[in-house]
Amino acid sequence: MKVKNDNLTQNLQKILLLFLILRIGYLLVFLVIRNEWLISLNLASIAIYLFTIFLSKRKLLGYAFFILHIEIMIHTSICILVLGWDYGFDIAIIALLSIIYIDIFQNKFISYILVFMELMVYITLYIIAFDNTAYYPKIYSTYFFLVNFLFFILILLVISKILNVTDAIHFLELKKDKEKFKYMSEVDYLTGLLNKRALKLITDDKKYSSMIIAMCDIDNFKRINDIYGHNIGDRVLKKISEIFINLADKNDIVCRAGGEEIIVVSFDMPKNKFLLKIQNIRNEINKSIIHASGENIKFTMTFGISECGSDQEELIKQADTRLYKGKQSTKNCIVVK
Repeated sequence: MKVKNDNLTQNLQKILLLFLILRIGYLLVFLVIRNEWLISLNLASIAIYLFTIFLSKRKLLGYAFFILHIEIMIHTSICILVLGWDYGFDIAIIALLSIIYIDIFQNKFISYILVFMELMVYITLYIIAFDNTAYYPKIYSTYFFLVNFLFFILILLVISKILNVTDAIHFLELKKDKEKFKYMSEVDYLTGLLNKRALKLITDDKKYSSMIIAMCDIDNFKRINDIYGHNIGDRVLKKISEIFINLADKNDIVCRAGGEEIIVVSFDMPKNKFLLKIQNIRNEINKSIIHASGENIKFTMTFGISECGSDQEELIKQADTRLYKGKQSTKNCIVVK
């Protein structure tokens, strides 16, 4: 029986502790009035609450609060039947119904069953015991009523705090989920590089005078997949992506355009400086090796470089044409015209 993971363990444990303290207070009064039935009842209740606190420390809050609901229904019923309605024990059931509002259980059905049971117990006790009055001095009924009423107010305050914390946590979780989905929509899951959608979003939003683009494609990548399998192909992609990330400038955009193709975009950078960076990336790729099945697998890339300009679509087309020229010739080269 699981509870929602709202990091509210400490606050929920406070509720269990408050009920334990209340039962100890009841016990002291029942010792004074020497009612053996109620003394035994509260001793059992104290043992039960100690057990629920133990469960809560073991992260079994669902079980702890289920036991709490059952204990309160039994304890309240016996106290009302023995002492009568005027002692305010019915308030405990109202407090119990308010705890349900915290929505502790992941399974809503459990909450609905408990609410139904508690309502039925309340109505049944009202019908049976409303006119019952125990023959104890009036001060005892006043004491119990005030204690039960004040306890109910205290429980409401604790619940209010818990709900505020829950709202804050839910807000943070929604924000975290939103950021996660945004990340998933803009980052390639395999390589960790940005995708083409992110490339467009960033370039549309970025202020720059000029940009330069490299279109990069792994040579004979289909052959690597066919001979060694797609797992090795994925390792090659990851290794190459690491090289791009390590050697690209922090203001560059490096994205996986799909398949074995990678795009590098630099802003306000002279072409000769950009070429030097691409050459360093190419050299590092040429030195890299993937070890698999006792073999050393080497791989290379071909690069097409655009001119500097401001029209992104035109520059991508230019770089792509030059990449195609390199793929049709020697491969493992950088084509700049």
